[in-house]
Amino acid sequence: MSVVGEATDGAVRLVKSLRPDIVLTDVQMPGTDGLEATAEIAAMGGRPRVIILTTFEREVLVLLARGMTNAEIAEELFVGEATVKTHVSNVLTKVGLRDRVQAVVFAYENGGW
Repeated sequence: MSVVGEATDGAVRLVKSLRPDIVLTDVQMPGTDGLEATAEIAAMGGRPRVIILTTFEREVLVLLARGMTNAEIAEELFVGEATVKTHVSNVLTKVGLRDRVQAVVFAYENGGW
């Protein structure tokens, strides 16, 4: 695997010129956000494939560790409550935890949040 380019903004232009096989993007990019960039890249057809990353998963865990409800997390991150529920579920699944209590313990044991 080789990294052929990196952009903080203008990712779509870079993808058009470099024509990579895979693009990693973040939902929260400066300029054109990752979702909009992904839509533009997908509209090109065929390659490249896009993998969307997000810093929400860590932020959600930190906010869980602070004892916030889904509604409070949604307000903090400016997303919908259903989105938060999805992120919480993904955090629990990826880390292999049963519930929010285990998530709080995990957060404190693995980063001191």
